[in-house]
Amino acid sequence: MGDFLHVKDFGATGDGQTDDSDALQRAIYASQGKILFVDAGSYILTKTVVVPAGVKIVGETCSQLVASGPAFPDATAPMVMLKVGATPGQVGNVKMQDLTFTAKGPTAGAVLVEWNMAADAKGSAALWDCHVSIGGATGTGLTPAECPALTSGIDPGCNAASLMMHIRPGASSFLITRGPPRWSTSRS
Repeated sequence: MGDFLHVKDFGATGDGQTDDSDALQRAIYASQGKILFVDAGSYILTKTVVVPAGVKIVGETCSQLVASGPAFPDATAPMVMLKVGATPGQVGNVKMQDLTFTAKGPTAGAVLVEWNMAADAKGSAALWDCHVSIGGATGTGLTPAECPALTSGIDPGCNAASLMMHIRPGASSFLITRGPPRWSTSRS
């Protein structure tokens, strides 16, 4: 039990309203070499949060990391929500499981996950049961009632993300999802 840290012990709320960017970043850095437990909730991120090598993050029932706010609305100037590895091709290990990456409100410039990490051993840079969910869900501000279908054009207030995941050159990943066994590895 001494290897587990809770994100809420670092000031994160997970209430879907409070900016948890700085609290999550503190928790991630403090958890290097340990396991960071992300309690169930929606953690609003208004700027890029970096996940360095040596971090293991476990969510509770697919805890949500949510891009929201003025850093993410411009599709011509994309901004990363969660950067795994500080620089492209960084060698190390990162494991994350049971997380959902999403957005709230108009975030046309959000890149939800940028994957820079190159595994230092097979399977050591991995996502287990992590998912991306963009728009449509209650609380996103992007439900069909809030963003009705248009007959022409695109409502700029209803653009949800630029990219779900960007795997950078030199990175490698081991990706596992739920359902029938399906997995893939990527090396650019």
